[in-house]
Amino acid sequence: MGKKILISVIGGRKVEKALLKEAEGVGRLLAQRDAILICGGLGGVMEAVSRGMRSEGGLTVGILPQDRRDNANVMTATTSWTDFTARTSWTVIPIGCRL
Repeated sequence: MGKKILISVIGGRKVEKALLKEAEGVGRLLAQRDAILICGGLGGVMEAVSRGMRSEGGLTVGILPQDRRDNANVMTATTSWTDFTARTSWTVIPIGCRL
């Protein structure tokens, strides 16, 4: 068994429904490929991609911008280290972001 890859997905909390559907699909694909998802632990794109991961039995680590776990979406195992997401991943997938 090789090392699992760490993938980050970033995106907004308030986005169009089509982007949420896309994010959920990305989460499913990542889980099917046995990746570990690192993303924000709140709503919107972060919750949708986490939902996709969970639906396929994948592991998601949610990074919160504050230290209150009760604000997190229910799809993630959370920690409060900010700016941790992109630094720990092999790559970052932006969904609905202007770069």
